[in-house]
Amino acid sequence: MIVPLYKKPGCPDGMYRVGPLGRLNVVDRITTPLAGKEFKEFKRLSNTGIVEGSLYYHYARMIECLYAAERIKVLAEDELICSTEYLGHFRQDQTKRAWEYSNPQRHALPSLLGGQERHAQEGEI
Repeated sequence: MIVPLYKKPGCPDGMYRVGPLGRLNVVDRITTPLAGKEFKEFKRLSNTGIVEGSLYYHYARMIECLYAAERIKVLAEDELICSTEYLGHFRQDQTKRAWEYSNPQRHALPSLLGGQERHAQEGEI
């Protein structure tokens, strides 16, 4: 087995985290109210702002789940997303053996984003 990258174990040169704990350690804030409040409590667990304990993966994962639930609620209450108004249709293209989406009212979709695209700011979930 060839190991493409090896760093001697130990902090700071040989340790890094991925997943929910790593994600929450690199963001500055969370935009939903309940998850944002929990995130502030999470950040208070460390004097440096970087939470490293392995068991905190579970706490970080729960904060992400809470954020997802709050976002789902907002999206589920959006009138355009839950509208029964016809915006387009799918048709099967036999030559490509695929489905294509046709939307004659493309101008209606930007209202879903408040009239303009919204991109997450740096350091924000």
